[in-house]
Amino acid sequence: MLELAKVRNLLQALRVTDDSVQIMKAAVIQNGGVWHDQSPVPCLYEVQCYGITGLGSSHSSAVDDWVSLARKEITYIESSEVV
Repeated sequence: MLELAKVRNLLQALRVTDDSVQIMKAAVIQNGGVWHDQSPVPCLYEVQCYGITGLGSSHSSAVDDWVSLARKEITYIESSEVV
């Protein structure tokens, strides 16, 4: 199950920082995940945190995808609770 409070806190931290990749890296590692640094060859980056997975062609785009999906998930959960 999605940990809404933790997702919201991370979204807020990502919103106010100049370095969203470092904030996400810290969150992933603090939650027992593994963070791989830049690859010398083109690849797909995957960021998993709090049950949400973001994908992208760079760390930054994967974090942006995670943010987009996290916002959608929160909206979906909140609208489902109303019904």
